[in-house]
Amino acid sequence: MATTGVDANAGLPGLHPNTRGTVQPIEEIFPGLRLRFKQKHQDYIRDSAYYMRAWPYQEQQFSKHNLIFIGGQVIYQCSGTDGWHEDMFFEDLPSPADLSTNSDNTNDIGNYEGLIQSYSGLTLSYNSDIYHAFGRLNATSKGASK
Repeated sequence: MATTGVDANAGLPGLHPNTRGTVQPIEEIFPGLRLRFKQKHQDYIRDSAYYMRAWPYQEQQFSKHNLIFIGGQVIYQCSGTDGWHEDMFFEDLPSPADLSTNSDNTNDIGNYEGLIQSYSGLTLSYNSDIYHAFGRLNATSKGASK
């Protein structure tokens, strides 16, 4: 998912010269000591047209794997993990069980309610798309509760 552009035709920033548009705020604390502020990819989500659309939300929720290009970063997510991004490192690699954010409580109505609340504020190309979306949500929640 290329989430930084204004639409699907925007391409990937940095692929061509002078297309990255990234500014790194650097503050000189005192001579010889400078600090750089690095934004997290979550900081770009609220400004991303991609995250305002309903179909990318579905794509992200129901895909087993996501490769996301946002804010000059690349993030790889598997379902049930927080994701890996190129500026993250571990001194001791955690086991897959430590990375998992899945709980055994897959029949929680709160999870379903959260999906509905998140989805209802998004933009649809056609109003009828909401029926297909909630049909998919319903089918997924039934499969998870078996």
